[in-house]
Amino acid sequence: QGGYIRSAWHYAPRLAMPSMESSSASGMSGQPHTQLVVSPERLRVIAYACFSVLVAVGVVLTTLFADVVPEETVIYSVYGYNNICINFDYPPATYIVPTMWCVFLVPWIGYILTFWLRAGIRRDEGRLSALAYRAMSVFSFFEVACALYFIQVFVSKPYDSSDP
Repeated sequence: QGGYIRSAWHYAPRLAMPSMESSSASGMSGQPHTQLVVSPERLRVIAYACFSVLVAVGVVLTTLFADVVPEETVIYSVYGYNNICINFDYPPATYIVPTMWCVFLVPWIGYILTFWLRAGIRRDEGRLSALAYRAMSVFSFFEVACALYFIQVFVSKPYDSSDP
């Protein structure tokens, strides 16, 4: 029961953060140490699950409770069809979905950070070039900035402007 999922979850690659070994150069031999093991892939799966729940909640709230006629939306008048954003633009989804986006951000940014840290470890091991690491650093920063800025879709509504 759930063996495949549990196995896939159990064997996901992990990022082992440095620990203080008893033979460390810090001069604290014999001191207890802690090792934190984080899997970037697990964080990504958690973030995808959070995003999926966010979209599902937006769809359910908009479909069941929003007073919106799909063929009369600003998005429909401009593009000729509605995209998924219609599910985030009308109350009551506008009251709940932005908070859910913040919940999504925690594991997503954690994923990006741990993926970047693992790239640094690979660079230090000589398994990733310095150029590739710099490129990953730039793209990681850009991805975090985009994820943070994306919350703007919940703030700016297409029907707030009189010019579609």
